[in-house]
Amino acid sequence: MPTLHHWLTSTATRTQHHAVSLDLRLRAAADLRILARHRQEPPYLACEGCGYDDSLPLTKNISDCPELLDMAAGYGLTPETIATLDRPTTPKPDPDPADLLRQAATRLRTHAMAPDITPHPWLSMDGGDRLVHDPGHDRDKPEYVVDEPMTNEANAAWIALMHPGVGLALADWLAHEAAYQLHLDETGQDGAEDSTHALAVARAVLGQDVVEAAG
Repeated sequence: MPTLHHWLTSTATRTQHHAVSLDLRLRAAADLRILARHRQEPPYLACEGCGYDDSLPLTKNISDCPELLDMAAGYGLTPETIATLDRPTTPKPDPDPADLLRQAATRLRTHAMAPDITPHPWLSMDGGDRLVHDPGHDRDKPEYVVDEPMTNEANAAWIALMHPGVGLALADWLAHEAAYQLHLDETGQDGAEDSTHALAVARAVLGQDVVEAAG
């Protein structure tokens, strides 16, 4: 949905160009001048036209601007309809590269070192039918990683390849990259591009582009 300002701008523009009545066209032209004053300056949300008091905006969000709300009523917009329109919001800042990398490293370690996780390495056996941990000696039997049968050989092989030891190695790498990014921050250098691949892995581990607390 558009914002209130966008809706009014689009509607007034159409009216100015297509209305049969001269009065409607003149009113739309006047509304566009008002909209040009009562606007926001991204990334800020305040209405510039409403002004400021001691550096604080009188209207903190452009969608609450009294001028726009009165104008909307003139175009037949009810409060219920206005409530369905989008409100401008402050864009979330890009996550700090070091924080992103640390979160991903922590998530990997949390899962790779879970108390009940089966030790590694893991082996896919019998065409993927069994996925086991082989202790490497005869004193103990192989331990099942998941209950058999595994019905997909390719999935079993991949799970075996990406065992907890791989996760810990990835965590160490991401932690190293996080320390590097922290060093760059402390020395006033911009080196996010140096960790492009590590950041891509971190985002994949976290499962999202906008970072939330790792779980």
